Amino acid sequence: MIFRPRVILTGSSGRTGRALRRLRSSDWDIRPYSRSREAGSGIGALEELLTGRDGMEGDAIVHAAWSVVPATAERAEVPGPDLALLGKLLERCRGAEAPPLFIFLSTGAVYGEAGERASREDDLVAPKGRYAAGKLEAEEMIRASGLPHAILRISNLYGIPSRPDDPQGVIGKLLYLAREGGIFTRWGPDSRKDYLHGADFAGALDAVIRRRLEGIWNLASGEAVWLSELIGMVEAATGKPIRVEEAAGVPWDVRDNRIDAGAFREATGWKAEIRLKEWLERESV
Repeated sequence: MIFRPRVILTGSSGRTGRALRRLRSSDWDIRPYSRSREAGSGIGALEELLTGRDGMEGDAIVHAAWSVVPATAERAEVPGPDLALLGKLLERCRGAEAPPLFIFLSTGAVYGEAGERASREDDLVAPKGRYAAGKLEAEEMIRASGLPHAILRISNLYGIPSRPDDPQGVIGKLLYLAREGGIFTRWGPDSRKDYLHGADFAGALDAVIRRRLEGIWNLASGEAVWLSELIGMVEAATGKPIRVEEAAGVPWDVRDNRIDAGAFREATGWKAEIRLKEWLERESV
């Protein structure tokens, strides 16, 4: 009999949550929750989980709920509700008879700028903006909770649901502009970042859940590209030029966001299978 882990998924209405529900619905028994659920969506109200009206039974809880992305975190006038929400969720888990593995979706941006090599889990952290700093504070809360946990420091996801006006997701935005026209604004000097496809990320998460793997782990494709190179790749794949305008850089953006997933590959045998260039070519047919 095939084992279908019971997975509580917060943030089920967000980009990552929607992608996981689509990619893993046949492999996991998913209990989706969201702060912004729609009536009839099949998604539970997160408040019901926090107040105890819904139980915490499950093999894992994947905490994908987060109210800001890097750009919006800097514009927020007051700290967001994310850490308060996390505190309530951890308290609920501590009260469970058999706490699920608490999996937190963090970010590779906690390292700040990569040095001579890609960042590893035992490197010093140096977050540059409020988004990465908030994620790091959340990591510390989880580590101090005493709960079984896995903290996943993820590179930049692509191939997941997105809209042209999303403040995050450069690959989706570039594809849209190539097809529909418009201007892409490049902030500051050229940047180099790792891009991980959503299906590869979902596969890595599945490995964490099935092994009940604890600790801090980097998740990345190992395929870092310069933004100028990425723009050229999209233009080549679509056969259409993209108009680019230059703007001043922002202090919170990580210009060299390379992270090393070697430890995770060694622990699980996982590796990213989807190559960015090949995916762009398929997506543009």
